[in-house]
Amino acid sequence: MTEINTIPIAIKAKEYCAAYREYLSSEETGMRLFARFAPLNHTAPVLLWMHGWHGNIKSGHKDNVTAPADETFFKVQPEMRGRGDSDGKPDANGWELQDAVDAIAVARKLYPKTVTDAAPRLHGGSGGGGNVLGILGKFPDLFSSAVCECGVSDYALWYAHDTVGEFRDEMKDAGWIGGDPLTNPEAYLSRSGRTTAKNILTPLLLIHGTADKRVPFEQVEAYMSALQQNEKSQLVRLQEFPGVGAPDHFSGMTEEMNILRKSLIATHHQQYSRKPSIPKTGEFVVAGYLKTSRFELKLESVNQVALLRYDLPMLKFAFQAPSCKQAILRLSGESHWHPIACRTISLSDFCNTIGVTDPTNMKMLEIIPQSKAVN
Repeated sequence: MTEINTIPIAIKAKEYCAAYREYLSSEETGMRLFARFAPLNHTAPVLLWMHGWHGNIKSGHKDNVTAPADETFFKVQPEMRGRGDSDGKPDANGWELQDAVDAIAVARKLYPKTVTDAAPRLHGGSGGGGNVLGILGKFPDLFSSAVCECGVSDYALWYAHDTVGEFRDEMKDAGWIGGDPLTNPEAYLSRSGRTTAKNILTPLLLIHGTADKRVPFEQVEAYMSALQQNEKSQLVRLQEFPGVGAPDHFSGMTEEMNILRKSLIATHHQQYSRKPSIPKTGEFVVAGYLKTSRFELKLESVNQVALLRYDLPMLKFAFQAPSCKQAILRLSGESHWHPIACRTISLSDFCNTIGVTDPTNMKMLEIIPQSKAVN
Protein backbone atom coordinates (compact mmCIF):
# COMPACT_ATOMS: atom_id res chain seq x y z
CA MET A 1 0.00 0.00 0.00
CA THR A 2 1.27 3.47 -0.87
CA GLU A 3 0.25 6.58 1.01
CA ILE A 4 0.12 9.51 -1.43
CA ASN A 5 -0.75 12.34 0.92
CA THR A 6 -2.07 12.94 4.38
CA ILE A 7 -4.21 16.01 4.91
CA PRO A 8 -5.23 17.13 8.41
CA ILE A 9 -8.85 18.28 8.46
CA ALA A 10 -10.62 20.05 11.32
CA ILE A 11 -14.33 19.50 11.88
CA LYS A 12 -15.78 21.36 14.85
CA ALA A 13 -13.67 20.41 17.88
CA LYS A 14 -12.52 17.09 16.47
CA GLU A 15 -9.54 16.41 14.20
CA TYR A 16 -8.73 13.50 11.98
CA CYS A 17 -6.33 12.77 9.12
CA ALA A 18 -7.67 11.98 5.68
CA ALA A 19 -5.29 10.00 3.49
CA TYR A 20 -5.37 9.35 -0.27
CA ARG A 21 -4.11 5.80 -0.47
CA GLU A 22 -3.51 3.06 -2.97
CA TYR A 23 -5.10 -0.39 -3.12
CA LEU A 24 -5.35 -3.11 -5.76
CA SER A 25 -8.40 -4.17 -7.74
CA SER A 26 -9.87 -7.55 -6.83
CA GLU A 27 -11.11 -7.96 -10.40
CA GLU A 28 -8.26 -6.67 -12.61
CA THR A 29 -4.86 -8.10 -11.66
CA GLY A 30 -2.32 -5.37 -10.95
CA MET A 31 -4.75 -2.46 -11.42
CA ARG A 32 -3.85 0.33 -8.99
CA LEU A 33 -6.78 2.13 -7.43
CA PHE A 34 -7.01 4.96 -4.91
CA ALA A 35 -9.44 6.21 -2.32
CA ARG A 36 -9.51 8.87 0.35
CA PHE A 37 -9.92 7.37 3.81
CA ALA A 38 -11.10 9.71 6.56
CA PRO A 39 -10.96 8.08 10.00
CA LEU A 40 -12.47 9.75 13.04
CA ASN A 41 -10.90 9.80 16.50
CA HIS A 42 -13.31 7.04 17.53
CA THR A 43 -14.60 3.81 16.00
CA ALA A 44 -17.34 4.21 13.41
CA PRO A 45 -19.11 2.38 10.57
CA VAL A 46 -18.05 3.08 7.00
CA LEU A 47 -19.90 5.57 4.81
CA LEU A 48 -19.00 4.90 1.16
CA TRP A 49 -19.28 8.22 -0.68
CA MET A 50 -19.29 8.28 -4.50
CA HIS A 51 -17.97 11.21 -6.54
CA GLY A 52 -19.62 12.82 -9.58
CA TRP A 53 -19.61 11.87 -13.28
CA HIS A 54 -16.82 14.25 -14.28
CA GLY A 55 -15.54 14.39 -10.73
CA ASN A 56 -12.59 12.97 -8.88
CA ILE A 57 -11.42 12.73 -5.30
CA LYS A 58 -7.77 13.77 -5.54
CA SER A 59 -8.35 17.36 -6.66
CA GLY A 60 -12.12 17.68 -6.25
CA HIS A 61 -14.64 18.82 -8.86
CA LYS A 62 -17.86 20.79 -9.06
CA ASP A 63 -19.66 17.58 -10.12
CA ASN A 64 -19.00 16.07 -6.69
CA VAL A 65 -22.21 16.35 -4.67
CA THR A 66 -20.87 16.71 -1.15
CA ALA A 67 -22.53 14.79 1.63
CA PRO A 68 -23.30 16.89 4.73
CA ALA A 69 -20.52 16.83 7.32
CA ASP A 70 -21.10 14.01 9.77
CA GLU A 71 -18.90 12.85 12.65
CA THR A 72 -20.76 9.56 12.91
CA PHE A 73 -19.13 7.68 10.04
CA PHE A 74 -15.70 6.77 8.72
CA LYS A 75 -15.95 8.23 5.22
CA VAL A 76 -14.39 6.28 2.34
CA GLN A 77 -14.28 8.06 -1.02
CA PRO A 78 -13.17 5.75 -3.85
CA GLU A 79 -11.48 7.23 -6.90
CA MET A 80 -13.16 5.66 -9.91
CA ARG A 81 -11.14 4.08 -12.72
CA GLY A 82 -9.29 6.59 -14.87
CA ARG A 83 -9.82 9.44 -12.41
CA GLY A 84 -7.22 10.93 -10.07
CA ASP A 85 -4.37 8.42 -9.75
CA SER A 86 -6.51 5.32 -10.37
CA ASP A 87 -5.56 3.11 -13.29
CA GLY A 88 -7.92 1.97 -16.02
CA LYS A 89 -10.68 3.56 -18.04
CA PRO A 90 -14.02 4.69 -16.65
CA ASP A 91 -16.71 2.09 -17.29
CA ALA A 92 -19.88 3.79 -15.97
CA ASN A 93 -21.32 1.41 -13.39
CA GLY A 94 -19.40 -1.59 -14.63
CA TRP A 95 -16.53 -3.12 -12.67
CA GLU A 96 -15.76 0.27 -11.14
CA LEU A 97 -18.56 -0.47 -8.66
CA GLN A 98 -16.68 -3.56 -7.46
CA ASP A 99 -13.62 -1.32 -7.06
CA ALA A 100 -15.64 1.01 -4.83
CA VAL A 101 -16.92 -1.82 -2.65
CA ASP A 102 -13.36 -3.19 -2.37
CA ALA A 103 -12.39 0.06 -0.66
CA ILE A 104 -14.56 -0.89 2.34
CA ALA A 105 -12.46 -4.00 3.00
CA VAL A 106 -9.31 -1.93 2.51
CA ALA A 107 -10.49 0.57 5.14
CA ARG A 108 -11.08 -2.22 7.63
CA LYS A 109 -7.62 -3.61 6.98
CA LEU A 110 -5.77 -0.29 7.14
CA TYR A 111 -7.70 1.17 10.06
CA PRO A 112 -8.75 -1.76 12.30
CA LYS A 113 -8.97 0.43 15.40
CA THR A 114 -11.32 3.02 13.91
CA VAL A 115 -13.59 0.99 11.61
CA THR A 116 -16.35 -1.16 13.08
CA ASP A 117 -17.81 -4.28 11.51
CA ALA A 118 -21.23 -2.63 11.47
CA ALA A 119 -23.10 -2.46 8.18
CA PRO A 120 -21.71 0.23 5.85
CA ARG A 121 -23.81 3.11 4.53
CA LEU A 122 -23.83 4.45 0.96
CA HIS A 123 -24.13 7.99 -0.39
CA GLY A 124 -23.68 9.73 -3.74
CA GLY A 125 -25.08 12.43 -5.97
CA SER A 126 -25.39 13.12 -9.71
CA GLY A 127 -23.17 10.54 -11.43
CA GLY A 128 -22.31 9.30 -7.94
CA GLY A 129 -26.03 8.90 -7.34
CA GLY A 130 -26.14 6.69 -10.42
CA ASN A 131 -23.36 4.66 -8.79
CA VAL A 132 -25.45 4.32 -5.63
CA LEU A 133 -28.38 2.86 -7.57
CA GLY A 134 -26.05 0.55 -9.49
CA ILE A 135 -24.32 -0.68 -6.33
CA LEU A 136 -27.63 -1.42 -4.59
CA GLY A 137 -28.61 -3.57 -7.56
CA LYS A 138 -25.31 -5.44 -7.74
CA PHE A 139 -24.73 -5.80 -3.97
CA PRO A 140 -28.30 -6.02 -2.63
CA ASP A 141 -27.57 -7.17 0.94
CA LEU A 142 -24.36 -5.23 1.71
CA PHE A 143 -25.55 -1.79 2.88
CA SER A 144 -27.95 -0.92 5.69
CA SER A 145 -28.93 2.48 4.24
CA ALA A 146 -28.35 4.50 1.10
CA VAL A 147 -28.91 8.06 -0.09
CA CYS A 148 -29.06 9.02 -3.77
CA GLU A 149 -29.15 12.74 -4.59
CA CYS A 150 -30.10 13.89 -8.10
CA GLY A 151 -28.95 10.52 -9.42
CA VAL A 152 -28.94 8.95 -12.88
CA SER A 153 -31.15 5.86 -12.96
CA ASP A 154 -31.36 5.20 -16.72
CA TYR A 155 -28.29 5.89 -18.87
CA ALA A 156 -30.16 5.31 -22.13
CA LEU A 157 -32.72 7.94 -21.16
CA TRP A 158 -29.93 10.27 -20.01
CA TYR A 159 -28.16 9.84 -23.34
CA ALA A 160 -31.35 10.27 -25.37
CA HIS A 161 -32.29 13.55 -23.68
CA ASP A 162 -28.80 15.08 -23.33
CA THR A 163 -29.48 17.93 -25.75
CA VAL A 164 -26.34 19.81 -24.66
CA GLY A 165 -24.10 16.84 -25.37
CA GLU A 166 -22.38 17.18 -22.00
CA PHE A 167 -22.49 13.47 -21.21
CA ARG A 168 -22.97 11.68 -24.54
CA ASP A 169 -19.31 12.04 -25.49
CA GLU A 170 -18.11 10.00 -22.50
CA MET A 171 -20.81 7.36 -22.84
CA LYS A 172 -20.31 6.85 -26.57
CA ASP A 173 -17.07 8.31 -27.94
CA ALA A 174 -14.87 7.82 -24.87
CA GLY A 175 -16.24 4.31 -24.43
CA TRP A 176 -17.42 4.62 -20.82
CA ILE A 177 -20.31 2.45 -22.05
CA GLY A 178 -19.70 2.27 -25.79
CA GLY A 179 -21.98 3.03 -28.71
CA ASP A 180 -25.40 4.54 -28.10
CA PRO A 181 -28.68 3.09 -26.78
CA LEU A 182 -29.79 2.12 -30.28
CA THR A 183 -26.61 0.27 -31.25
CA ASN A 184 -25.68 -1.13 -27.82
CA PRO A 185 -28.95 -1.30 -25.85
CA GLU A 186 -28.04 -4.16 -23.53
CA ALA A 187 -24.93 -2.36 -22.29
CA TYR A 188 -27.01 0.70 -21.40
CA LEU A 189 -29.48 -1.54 -19.55
CA SER A 190 -26.63 -3.21 -17.67
CA ARG A 191 -25.26 0.12 -16.40
CA SER A 192 -28.62 1.50 -15.22
CA GLY A 193 -29.86 1.26 -11.64
CA ARG A 194 -33.39 1.34 -13.01
CA THR A 195 -32.73 -2.09 -14.53
CA THR A 196 -31.94 -3.62 -11.12
CA ALA A 197 -34.66 -1.80 -9.14
CA LYS A 198 -36.19 -5.25 -8.61
CA ASN A 199 -33.15 -6.16 -6.46
CA ILE A 200 -33.47 -3.37 -3.89
CA LEU A 201 -33.40 -4.58 -0.28
CA THR A 202 -31.73 -1.54 1.32
CA PRO A 203 -33.81 1.40 2.64
CA LEU A 204 -33.15 4.22 0.19
CA LEU A 205 -33.63 7.99 0.39
CA LEU A 206 -33.95 9.76 -2.96
CA ILE A 207 -33.46 13.54 -3.16
CA HIS A 208 -34.06 15.43 -6.41
CA GLY A 209 -34.87 18.93 -7.60
CA THR A 210 -37.82 19.13 -9.99
CA ALA A 211 -36.03 21.68 -12.22
CA ASP A 212 -32.74 19.77 -12.52
CA LYS A 213 -31.29 20.31 -16.00
CA ARG A 214 -28.21 18.09 -15.85
CA VAL A 215 -29.95 15.04 -14.35
CA PRO A 216 -33.61 15.72 -15.15
CA PHE A 217 -36.37 14.84 -12.70
CA GLU A 218 -37.57 12.21 -15.18
CA GLN A 219 -34.65 10.09 -13.96
CA VAL A 220 -36.08 9.71 -10.47
CA GLU A 221 -39.59 9.31 -11.90
CA ALA A 222 -38.36 6.43 -14.07
CA TYR A 223 -36.74 4.78 -11.07
CA MET A 224 -39.86 5.16 -8.92
CA SER A 225 -41.92 3.63 -11.74
CA ALA A 226 -39.62 0.59 -11.86
CA LEU A 227 -39.82 0.25 -8.08
CA GLN A 228 -43.60 0.30 -8.21
CA GLN A 229 -43.64 -2.25 -11.03
CA ASN A 230 -41.53 -4.57 -8.88
CA GLU A 231 -43.36 -3.86 -5.58
CA LYS A 232 -40.33 -2.21 -3.96
CA SER A 233 -41.74 1.27 -3.31
CA GLN A 234 -42.08 0.62 0.43
CA LEU A 235 -38.27 0.66 0.80
CA VAL A 236 -37.82 4.09 -0.75
CA ARG A 237 -38.60 7.66 0.25
CA LEU A 238 -38.52 10.42 -2.36
CA GLN A 239 -37.93 13.99 -1.24
CA GLU A 240 -38.42 16.36 -4.15
CA PHE A 241 -37.53 20.04 -4.03
CA PRO A 242 -39.79 22.12 -6.30
CA GLY A 243 -38.00 24.54 -8.61
CA VAL A 244 -34.51 23.39 -7.59
CA GLY A 245 -31.86 22.29 -10.09
CA ALA A 246 -30.99 24.89 -12.71
CA PRO A 247 -28.30 25.46 -13.75
CA ASP A 248 -26.70 23.20 -11.11
CA HIS A 249 -28.26 20.44 -9.04
CA PHE A 250 -28.93 22.55 -5.96
CA SER A 251 -29.45 25.94 -7.60
CA GLY A 252 -32.54 27.55 -6.12
CA MET A 253 -32.38 25.55 -2.89
CA THR A 254 -33.37 27.74 0.05
CA GLU A 255 -31.74 27.59 3.46
CA GLU A 256 -34.85 25.92 4.85
CA MET A 257 -34.73 23.29 2.09
CA ASN A 258 -31.07 22.56 2.79
CA ILE A 259 -31.71 22.21 6.51
CA LEU A 260 -34.43 19.68 5.69
CA ARG A 261 -32.09 17.88 3.25
CA LYS A 262 -29.34 17.55 5.87
CA SER A 263 -31.78 16.40 8.53
CA LEU A 264 -33.32 13.75 6.29
CA ILE A 265 -29.90 12.37 5.33
CA ALA A 266 -28.63 12.19 8.92
CA THR A 267 -31.83 10.58 10.19
CA HIS A 268 -31.92 8.05 7.37
CA HIS A 269 -28.38 6.79 7.92
CA GLN A 270 -28.90 6.62 11.69
CA GLN A 271 -32.31 4.95 11.50
CA TYR A 272 -31.23 1.99 9.37
CA SER A 273 -28.25 0.14 10.82
CA ARG A 274 -28.86 -3.52 9.94
CA LYS A 275 -27.94 -5.23 6.71
CA PRO A 276 -30.86 -6.73 4.82
CA SER A 277 -31.10 -10.46 4.13
CA ILE A 278 -31.86 -11.97 0.76
CA PRO A 279 -34.93 -14.23 0.55
CA LYS A 280 -34.36 -17.98 0.42
CA THR A 281 -36.17 -18.09 -2.92
CA GLY A 282 -36.86 -15.38 -5.45
CA GLU A 283 -35.64 -13.46 -8.47
CA PHE A 284 -32.80 -11.04 -9.15
CA VAL A 285 -31.89 -9.05 -12.21
CA VAL A 286 -28.22 -9.48 -13.09
CA ALA A 287 -26.45 -6.50 -14.65
CA GLY A 288 -23.06 -7.93 -15.59
CA TYR A 289 -22.55 -9.46 -12.15
CA LEU A 290 -24.31 -9.91 -8.82
CA LYS A 291 -22.78 -10.43 -5.38
CA THR A 292 -24.69 -11.43 -2.25
CA SER A 293 -23.70 -12.93 1.11
CA ARG A 294 -24.95 -16.33 -0.10
CA PHE A 295 -23.66 -16.49 -3.66
CA GLU A 296 -22.07 -14.47 -6.45
CA LEU A 297 -22.30 -14.76 -10.20
CA LYS A 298 -20.95 -13.28 -13.40
CA LEU A 299 -22.25 -13.11 -16.94
CA GLU A 300 -19.95 -13.39 -19.94
CA SER A 301 -19.67 -9.59 -20.14
CA VAL A 302 -20.36 -6.63 -17.89
CA ASN A 303 -22.46 -5.33 -20.80
CA GLN A 304 -25.02 -8.14 -20.50
CA VAL A 305 -28.17 -8.58 -18.43
CA ALA A 306 -30.09 -11.62 -17.22
CA LEU A 307 -33.00 -12.63 -15.04
CA LEU A 308 -32.14 -15.10 -12.27
CA ARG A 309 -34.65 -17.32 -10.51
CA TYR A 310 -33.19 -19.15 -7.51
CA ASP A 311 -34.07 -21.52 -4.69
CA LEU A 312 -31.33 -21.64 -2.03
CA PRO A 313 -32.66 -24.62 0.00
CA MET A 314 -32.79 -26.66 -3.21
CA LEU A 315 -29.65 -25.04 -4.65
CA LYS A 316 -31.44 -24.34 -7.93
CA PHE A 317 -30.52 -21.44 -10.21
CA ALA A 318 -32.06 -20.67 -13.60
CA PHE A 319 -31.16 -17.84 -15.97
CA GLN A 320 -32.85 -16.10 -18.88
CA ALA A 321 -30.75 -13.66 -20.90
CA PRO A 322 -30.95 -11.78 -24.20
CA SER A 323 -27.36 -12.54 -25.26
CA CYS A 324 -25.44 -14.33 -22.49
CA LYS A 325 -25.16 -18.06 -23.19
CA GLN A 326 -23.53 -19.15 -19.94
CA ALA A 327 -23.23 -17.61 -16.49
CA ILE A 328 -20.87 -18.73 -13.75
CA LEU A 329 -21.93 -18.99 -10.11
CA ARG A 330 -20.07 -19.52 -6.86
CA LEU A 331 -21.67 -20.24 -3.49
CA SER A 332 -20.41 -18.54 -0.36
CA GLY A 333 -17.34 -20.32 1.00
CA GLU A 334 -16.55 -22.08 -2.27
CA SER A 335 -13.45 -21.43 -4.37
CA HIS A 336 -14.67 -22.86 -7.67
CA TRP A 337 -17.25 -21.56 -10.13
CA HIS A 338 -20.20 -23.50 -11.55
CA PRO A 339 -21.18 -22.89 -15.19
CA ILE A 340 -24.92 -22.51 -15.78
CA ALA A 341 -26.51 -22.29 -19.22
CA CYS A 342 -28.87 -19.38 -19.90
CA ARG A 343 -32.19 -19.69 -21.69
CA THR A 344 -32.76 -17.04 -24.33
CA ILE A 345 -35.26 -14.22 -23.82
CA SER A 346 -35.73 -11.32 -26.23
CA LEU A 347 -34.55 -7.89 -25.14
CA SER A 348 -38.08 -6.48 -25.35
CA ASP A 349 -39.52 -9.33 -23.26
CA PHE A 350 -36.74 -8.87 -20.72
CA CYS A 351 -37.55 -5.15 -20.43
CA ASN A 352 -41.28 -5.84 -20.10
CA THR A 353 -40.65 -8.41 -17.38
CA ILE A 354 -38.70 -6.00 -15.16
CA GLY A 355 -40.74 -2.89 -15.98
CA VAL A 356 -38.22 -0.73 -17.86
CA THR A 357 -38.16 0.91 -21.28
CA ASP A 358 -36.45 -0.91 -24.14
CA PRO A 359 -33.61 1.48 -25.14
CA THR A 360 -34.19 0.74 -28.82
CA ASN A 361 -37.62 2.39 -28.52
CA MET A 362 -36.26 5.69 -27.19
CA LYS A 363 -36.24 8.81 -29.33
CA MET A 364 -32.79 10.40 -29.48
CA LEU A 365 -33.13 14.17 -29.16
CA GLU A 366 -30.78 16.32 -31.23
CA ILE A 367 -27.94 18.17 -29.54
CA ILE A 368 -28.54 21.93 -29.41
CA PRO A 369 -25.41 24.00 -30.13
CA GLN A 370 -23.97 25.23 -26.83
CA SER A 371 -24.62 28.90 -27.70
CA LYS A 372 -28.35 28.13 -27.96
CA ALA A 373 -28.61 25.71 -25.07
CA VAL A 374 -30.74 26.75 -22.13
CA ASN A 375 -28.84 26.38 -18.84
